[in-house]
Amino acid sequence: MGSGTNDFFIDAISYTTTKCYSNTCGAGYTARILSGNALPLSTSDYNGVDDYTNISGSPDGRFARFENSGAWAILNLPFTIPAGQQYSLVWRPVDYTGVASSTMSVEESDGSSWGPSKTLTPFYGESPLFITETVTATQNTNRLRIRRQSGSDHFHLDGLVFNVLTCLPPPPVLNVSGNYEYCGSQTLIAPELTVTDTADQVIDAAYVQIENGFQAGQDILEITPAFGISQTYIPAYGLLILKGPATASQFQSVLRTLAYSNNNSDPDTGNRAIIISFERYNPSTGHYYRYVPTIRLMWHEARLNADRAHLFGAQGYLVTIGSAGENEFLRSQMAGGAVWIGASDFYSAEGDWQWVTGPEEGTSFWLGDENGTPMGYANWDDGEPNNDNDQDFCHFLTDGTWDDNGYGIGSGIWRPDGFYVEFGGMPGDPVLDIHGTVNINIITGRPPSPVITGPDTVCPGATGVVYSTPYVPGHNYSWEVTGGTFTVGPGTNSITVDWGIINPGIVKVTESIGGSCQITTADYTVFIGDTAPPVITGVIPATTLEGCDVSAAPAAVTSVAELETMGISISDNCTPDASLIITHSDLPSGSCQIVITRTYTITDAANNYSTVTHTINIDDTTPPSLTGVFPTGQTDMDLCYADIPAGPTESEIAALYTDNCG
Repeated sequence: MGSGTNDFFIDAISYTTTKCYSNTCGAGYTARILSGNALPLSTSDYNGVDDYTNISGSPDGRFARFENSGAWAILNLPFTIPAGQQYSLVWRPVDYTGVASSTMSVEESDGSSWGPSKTLTPFYGESPLFITETVTATQNTNRLRIRRQSGSDHFHLDGLVFNVLTCLPPPPVLNVSGNYEYCGSQTLIAPELTVTDTADQVIDAAYVQIENGFQAGQDILEITPAFGISQTYIPAYGLLILKGPATASQFQSVLRTLAYSNNNSDPDTGNRAIIISFERYNPSTGHYYRYVPTIRLMWHEARLNADRAHLFGAQGYLVTIGSAGENEFLRSQMAGGAVWIGASDFYSAEGDWQWVTGPEEGTSFWLGDENGTPMGYANWDDGEPNNDNDQDFCHFLTDGTWDDNGYGIGSGIWRPDGFYVEFGGMPGDPVLDIHGTVNINIITGRPPSPVITGPDTVCPGATGVVYSTPYVPGHNYSWEVTGGTFTVGPGTNSITVDWGIINPGIVKVTESIGGSCQITTADYTVFIGDTAPPVITGVIPATTLEGCDVSAAPAAVTSVAELETMGISISDNCTPDASLIITHSDLPSGSCQIVITRTYTITDAANNYSTVTHTINIDDTTPPSLTGVFPTGQTDMDLCYADIPAGPTESEIAALYTDNCG
């Protein structure tokens, strides 16, 4: 500060350099320097470490204290450090317990398994300053576990720094399209999706989102998990998130299982446009967006991490928002508190809110305080921006409104729990083809579900037989009949059939709506034939006749009409009465009386028959009559018994009588 000048404050020094290095990558690969720090931790990522979240972000003098025996913390990295390249731990040994040295150990993980523990260089005594311990990665590393070694003194860990050279393969190409119809059951919507990637590179995530026509509470997206790829569906926004890591070919296999379903039995009709991508794609901007859920990152740290991010070679930046549609698009993945966005008035005059990142860098969108003037799209919360305690950085609240915040972290709904990285529009970005769109048309509130009702047994030559399926307005019906002909109703939900005589008959119906949304029933088999005998109701009462022999029995009848005059009724399901054949047989027994059991057999055209019996009783109930004269004898009482003449014999007496039966 020169003599005689006013006081001033220095916040930081910013610089940009161009680094020259040899491109040791193979043909088609692009060399890139990756820089980064440890990302914030979750509660499952530490044990016995005090102030563990201070390890997050760039080294800034805040530190976590490893003061408990066996204490450890896991550091998550935004990139993978290739095996053989270096990273640095910023730490300070503390002489607290009086033991000789402070010693860290480190374990490295590629996200699937942990490597062996490596003991780092012990530091004897206490360091008044933070020092750097540089480590060479022994494997591809995106997670580290830092542990206080047994017998070690205390130490403080501020953060992690890495600058590594990596070789980026050409971006993958995702190709998917198609138009599908939803017919009421889960439908595959990307069975022919392809991912072309000669390097079969490891990909962290894929996203599926219903862009147009989405119906919250109805639409469902899901995949069949495999290769360690997990899924999370956010039903309020129709967003399916697939998390790896997995190779491009493995993501291809899993994405081909992508299916749409609807949990409403009468869903809202219309088209759903579904976007599949390797980063969330917004068709209104043509850009990709990455939500990074983190805690305890300040705005400048979020900006730094966003600037370091890349998407298959495309440069990332802290998100800018140019429309209400883009603003709403960002809400779908947010969880917890607010997120940092790329707006600030720190680098301009107070109240001149500008986008300070990405292609819109330096563009003003608001002038003034809460009563200011919009210069572009803005969505401030009520009473914002108010510059309370010199608030110069913008964050995006969970309800979609904006708030100005200070250099610190904040709390409650104003606590930033992450940030959005936007990709697109930066100079030198490669052309990315990592998204595609499929359409599924929900063409009916009620899916086709035909069920045939009608007789499954008919007589040969039956006519006017009705078959139907429930009617749904707007649906079409196509019938097929084998063994008979339509007489009325084809094209509707019911038909009338005239059957032939060849067994079996078959009925099928296809219910449809749209071009491919149709269901055909299985064969409805109809038995054409007659296995039922004639039905006889009632009994023929017995008949008793005066007679001397079977010739007294009445003649047997030969028609249904005559039989029915005898007290019974006769019917047949297929043969008319006039065509039923009547036969009989007589079985006599006894001589006086004579009982004749007459059995009538009624036979239909299919030779099914039934029988009924008629009992005929023939009896002689008329006594003989005297037609002769007995001879007159003497009456002289003086005769001796021996002188009485002999009387008539039995045969002589019988000859005096006559009988109707002889």
